[in-house]
Amino acid sequence: MNAIALQEIGRIPAPGDNVAIATRRLAAGAQVEFGDRVRSLTHTILEGHRFAIEPIAVGEPLLSWGLPFGRALRAIEPGEYVCNAGILEALRLRNLDFALPVHANFENFAATYELDEQAFRPGAQVPLHAERGTFEGYPRPGGRGVGTRNVRPNGNPHDSSGCPSAIGSIAKRWPSRIVWVRLWTRSSNATCAPAGRRRVAIATLSPGVGMRPIS
Repeated sequence: MNAIALQEIGRIPAPGDNVAIATRRLAAGAQVEFGDRVRSLTHTILEGHRFAIEPIAVGEPLLSWGLPFGRALRAIEPGEYVCNAGILEALRLRNLDFALPVHANFENFAATYELDEQAFRPGAQVPLHAERGTFEGYPRPGGRGVGTRNVRPNGNPHDSSGCPSAIGSIAKRWPSRIVWVRLWTRSSNATCAPAGRRRVAIATLSPGVGMRPIS
């Protein structure tokens, strides 16, 4: 079996990372080039999950995006699926078609971040637009900001109850909020006059409203 180049199956977000992110599902036993050595993947690795690309000693941090996200519970070799207890528990519920590691090989760990106020330099504020945009919304109760409400009129062109006129009334009140108006026919009813009703509906709609007939 030919060895696969690491860059073909994994992404290393930052220099110094000791784990890579799988860019596709990787089969257990696949031969992968890690620097000048070829190693076999110990388990099938799901797309988006991580695997070791460097030897990681017990207690050492697992690094991705240049930041620690875990601490090794045992020595981890290149090609190993890195899994904590939570990952394994979640994956075992999915009835996967491959074997998972029996035990977790790392535990969660995040370094405490301390802001250096002396070295901190805020970024430049994005300038405001000369003209502020607006939208048709309404205030939501309980201090929950604002929301939008869509109106989707549906009309039957055979209806003699004035439905086409009602659709047109709605369209004229909110022309910017209506994209399509659907009209349907009942081909089983020989007494209907769909063409005439469609003309009534179309005539009452605001200009620019799209018509999508449904048979």
